[in-house]
Amino acid sequence: MEAAATINVRLPEGLKQSGSMVLERNGVSPTDLVRSVYRYMDRFQEVPTCLDVAPQNGESIYQQRRSLLRRFDGFVVDDYDSSCKADRASRIEEKYGDLL
Repeated sequence: MEAAATINVRLPEGLKQSGSMVLERNGVSPTDLVRSVYRYMDRFQEVPTCLDVAPQNGESIYQQRRSLLRRFDGFVVDDYDSSCKADRASRIEEKYGDLL
């Protein structure tokens, strides 16, 4: 059997009480809710979009990072292939060749 992990969360008391009432009305325990969210994230590899912490524009965190890099540098390689490795090696040789 897989070892169990524990999560401790600090919430404002009022939020905990009102949330617990919603869960109780719906017959769901806090543990079941958290397990459900983790199963979703494991399956889809993203935070459920209905949560406040999910990206508001529908982009995944990876898409957001790529967008930021494009604005910052103007160039992002989506597929790191062998030609990219050769270009990198060439630039390193050009810059640090006398040190290598």
